[in-house]
Amino acid sequence: SKHSKRAAEILARLDGPGQLIADIGSGRASYLEGLKGKLIRMDIAVPELQDVIGSLDALPFGEGLFDGVICFQVLYYTGRPEKWIGEIARILKPGGWLAWSVSKPQGVQSEKGYSPQTMAPWAGDKWDRAFIEAGFKVTRPAKARLIWNKLGVYHFGICRKSR
Repeated sequence: SKHSKRAAEILARLDGPGQLIADIGSGRASYLEGLKGKLIRMDIAVPELQDVIGSLDALPFGEGLFDGVICFQVLYYTGRPEKWIGEIARILKPGGWLAWSVSKPQGVQSEKGYSPQTMAPWAGDKWDRAFIEAGFKVTRPAKARLIWNKLGVYHFGICRKSR
């Protein structure tokens, strides 16, 4: 898919040998092939494909453990993404990176039957503000910004946890 291709391009710029990386909400991710770092996959479901079953409500990892976190197409599945963003910040080392994406939840709601009350209908700039408030520096490489699909627009971003 276009999303998986873009995700792999972003990760190729961030990933490095010796890094410990968490893929939060990993699901059946196809963009993970070729990562150089040690990957720990976590999801709330799909146990046969995960290293850890857990929730972003309280990530089952210690503070400052990871060099990088991948969180593609997950953060809009809550009405309060600020809490989840804070959990990601908690498990990242200072200077650690976060690669993330979200799309317009209205498309997901109509296709998968989710309630609008349980999803964050935020625009891209609101996501950026939430990351900044959680202690991240936000960057958006031009190539990584947007792609269109049947669910709407995918927003991609890269953040670094402030020291």
